[in-house]
Amino acid sequence: MTTWTAIDAELKRFDSLLETSVAETITDQAPVRICKTEFRVAGTKESRHASGNRCIVAVHSDTCMVHVLLVYKKTDLGSGNETALWKQLVKDNYPKYKILL
Repeated sequence: MTTWTAIDAELKRFDSLLETSVAETITDQAPVRICKTEFRVAGTKESRHASGNRCIVAVHSDTCMVHVLLVYKKTDLGSGNETALWKQLVKDNYPKYKILL
């Protein structure tokens, strides 16, 4: 629960999060921006990046909403290109974001 509370707090200040190396914009086609963030699980000593924990979100500038699309650990996706694998998962599960990726 502590981990999700921390992620939730960061997503509420997403513009600030983008100013760090923790989040990156994958695509920005107004009014929706698809972004990838890194997070660490509370109680572990691994850094955000080293942990391999990621969160893919859709940021809607017109409604000021952040929709969590995917939460995963790099090893959850199997072998291959991480970006290609999570993009395919988003396309398969969220048709409205398919054209953005």
